[in-house]
Amino acid sequence: MDQHSLNVPISIKIASGLWVTYGGLIGIGALMMLFMVDSASDGNTNVILVTALLLSLFGGFFIYFGLATFRGQLKDVLGNSIGVIVYGVALIYSNMDFLNISSGSALIASGVLVLINRSDYLSFKNS
Repeated sequence: MDQHSLNVPISIKIASGLWVTYGGLIGIGALMMLFMVDSASDGNTNVILVTALLLSLFGGFFIYFGLATFRGQLKDVLGNSIGVIVYGVALIYSNMDFLNISSGSALIASGVLVLINRSDYLSFKNS
């Protein structure tokens, strides 16, 4: 880690660490789905493969933007924070179970945390 990334505000690092963790968990879920392809004997293998691919894509986005935010490589964090809030709300309303509500709430909280501390991030980027 270089000296520049050490000065990123801690609240931004916490939120982006959550994004990286969430992306990794999505990736693990996608891998688990790929292991289910062999057991799907009813012809749903294509659906499982496409779903696993899309999950991997979402997980990759979360990991990439989480790491870029953590390292302070982005010009602004407005798009990331709004995107995470929208994704968290969609996640909660997609299936009202405990897992979606808790992970969606954590994503919303991290997006709000980044929005609140956006000025700190921008002053860090301009220094």
